[in-house]
Amino acid sequence: MKPAELIREMMRIVPDLDEMHERLSQDVSAVIPSPTEERHQRAATRRYRNGVRAIVGEPGEVIDEELTRAEDRLIDRARRGAKSAVEKVKRHGTGAVLDADDILGLEAIVVWDGRPAILIQDGHFLEPPERWRRLNESRAEIEKVFESVGRVEVQGHPTLDWVGTAFMAGPNLALTILRLSKRFLPQYGDRLRR
Repeated sequence: MKPAELIREMMRIVPDLDEMHERLSQDVSAVIPSPTEERHQRAATRRYRNGVRAIVGEPGEVIDEELTRAEDRLIDRARRGAKSAVEKVKRHGTGAVLDADDILGLEAIVVWDGRPAILIQDGHFLEPPERWRRLNESRAEIEKVFESVGRVEVQGHPTLDWVGTAFMAGPNLALTILRLSKRFLPQYGDRLRR
């Protein structure tokens, strides 16, 4: 994604740059969490229902120290870049000139704050990030939909066990992304469209 496109996407997701700037200044880790911190928090708070265990790993799992240090360095760069990039975008809009850390920071804002991954376990989603807590108001309706969403598994493929996700749009009708459809239906080629 080009910097101007990334800026536009961040501004779409975060329309109040002053508020984002304030949040980054007060507690950048609330906007861009550390995967290491998240892993430890999830391991400490993981709950098992009816003996079903999480597929994300065991509590207290050993994490390679070098990988953890590399992740932490990357997160530090993203946090610094996010602060710098938001200041630049506030001043110059989509014409802001961004360096590599600024781009990393904006991408982190879009991913973690604008489109957070929320773990679904045993048919329930875990507590969402603070900005997304309003999802709890519709928890029952959202969790009901989980029954129709799943992983697309393949048999007989030389290297893959699964290739993506889909949801049931009707009896015997699964809906997925175009790229995945083309993988299964190559004979249709360009006739498959959005």
